[in-house]
Amino acid sequence: MKSMIVLLLAFAVSRGDAACATTPPIPPTPPTPPPATATAAPAIDVACDFEKDLCNWSQAKNDKFDWTRRSGRTPSSSTGPSSGNKGSRFYIYIETSSPRRNGDNAILTFKGPNSKPVCVSFYYHMYGASIGKLRVYNNGKVLKSMAGNQGNSWKKVDMTISGDYDLKIEGVRGSSYTGDIAIDDLSVADGPCGGVPPTTLPPTAPPPTVPPGPSSCGVSPMTRVIGGVNAVPGSWPWQVGLHRRGRFFCGGSLIAPDWVVTAAHCISSFTGSDYTIRLGDHNRNLNEGTEQSIPGKRVIRHPKYNTPPISNDIALIQLSRPATLNSRVGTVCLPSHDEVVPTSARCFITGWGKIKHPGSSHHILQQAKLPPVTNAVCAKKLAASPGGSRLKITPQMICAGVKGTILSGCHGDSGGPYVCQTSGGNWVLQGAVSWGSSRCSAAERYTVFARVAKFRKWIDQYV
Repeated sequence: MKSMIVLLLAFAVSRGDAACATTPPIPPTPPTPPPATATAAPAIDVACDFEKDLCNWSQAKNDKFDWTRRSGRTPSSSTGPSSGNKGSRFYIYIETSSPRRNGDNAILTFKGPNSKPVCVSFYYHMYGASIGKLRVYNNGKVLKSMAGNQGNSWKKVDMTISGDYDLKIEGVRGSSYTGDIAIDDLSVADGPCGGVPPTTLPPTAPPPTVPPGPSSCGVSPMTRVIGGVNAVPGSWPWQVGLHRRGRFFCGGSLIAPDWVVTAAHCISSFTGSDYTIRLGDHNRNLNEGTEQSIPGKRVIRHPKYNTPPISNDIALIQLSRPATLNSRVGTVCLPSHDEVVPTSARCFITGWGKIKHPGSSHHILQQAKLPPVTNAVCAKKLAASPGGSRLKITPQMICAGVKGTILSGCHGDSGGPYVCQTSGGNWVLQGAVSWGSSRCSAAERYTVFARVAKFRKWIDQYV
């Protein structure tokens, strides 16, 4: 798995035109010498396209690992660029595969004096399901900040700075190996960017507020799954449907191109080929051309499932081949081990479960905004519900719902994702739908999920 990475870069900057003016010697013979003429030093561009080496940049000695110079596609699928900017061969990037872990950093440095404005520019590539953050600093102050999946393309950043500089570019690894961040065509040139001197530091770019992936993910918060609110096609690209003998029966979440998280209670066979994983689906009654159907290869149910009852309700299914990631099929981030979700978090449940009870599973993907509740609040409501005294809320569970409403997951949502948005804009899989009210009503019981953060180490053994 890949972890978040901190990267620091510093750039060499040239002097202004008049900074290095020289005076030619005065001729000895005319009695009245001509006025001295100042000869300005030529403007200097400090640029590096990484086609030969790292140019003048240096790898820091106090970081966890080094930047990697590479041509072609990065080793991990579904993350990183396939070539340098504008089709060039080489670029540098942070490789976030094992043994990299959360918080590991790679640093390139260069600093120096400067008196006039210069334009610092470079291209960056942030593509993958678990992209962390990319920040640019000068003398310890943030100039620019980007977070999350920015799409499979190179994007340009321009920044005007003045005075002595100590520039740093910081990359922070996301929650898994699909977090490669690349940089190309670093340049420092005389004069302000666009000819406009800086007045203040450029503002920090706001983090994305939509699920990583396609632009169609920018949907308004919806209200519920029970009662039925249709999701926008492609807005939850990690949502999968599990099928057996041609019938849909549970949901799941794509956490890697060839791995799915679902609920243990959805598993009735340990033969992977008994299951078909349907990805890129929206309306189960239509073939929209975006779907991928891939047989299972391996099924792993948590060894402590149902001990105590309905606890450790989580399972993994390995696909027989990796899914093709695109605007309709993508992976979701995983939480760090033991990560705690605040009750103020913005979280959604999605699935094809019932939109009314009694009733049948819905053919169009539904979504609902369900805030987390503490386990203590969840346990209190459970104890007051019919039959609740026989069940227990454990640390391996996370609950969500709105008091006094019917907002809830329901039959058919089982195993599906419960995702919460980070401050950086990424969506993280905090839960897999496990159980709740038999009447599918939060007025009776909150929806209970397997707390994925409690199983992160177990997942890492296989994925």
